[in-house]
Amino acid sequence: MNELSVLVGIDLVEIEEIRHALLKFGERFLNRIFEQEELDFYLGKGEKRFQEGVAALFASKEAVKKLFLQREEQIGWRAIRVLHTSSGKPVVRLCSPFDERFQHVSLSISHSRSTVVAVAVAWGEV
Repeated sequence: MNELSVLVGIDLVEIEEIRHALLKFGERFLNRIFEQEELDFYLGKGEKRFQEGVAALFASKEAVKKLFLQREEQIGWRAIRVLHTSSGKPVVRLCSPFDERFQHVSLSISHSRSTVVAVAVAWGEV
């Protein structure tokens, strides 16, 4: 009989640090970490909202990466996709073969004026 495992990953990001990364590295930074579909949710909502969104995506991916670290596995930035439903709910999609590691990954994101926090919870059989 397999045992159910529940893992939690959390990350906190300063929005100002993301703003600096965008100014310094621009498209190179974005293309290294994100898919266009992830960024599309935040486009056309103003520069400040875009920076908050990129910070939210970054924190979300870091939180998911920490789930894998608990299993002593590495996962690349672009193997994790953070999309949003039409209602704005964040949804995690993992690329193969990582999509088989957990039965489900749930994500919650929140932010203040200066920081973004993301919590990822995953469960699956050990």
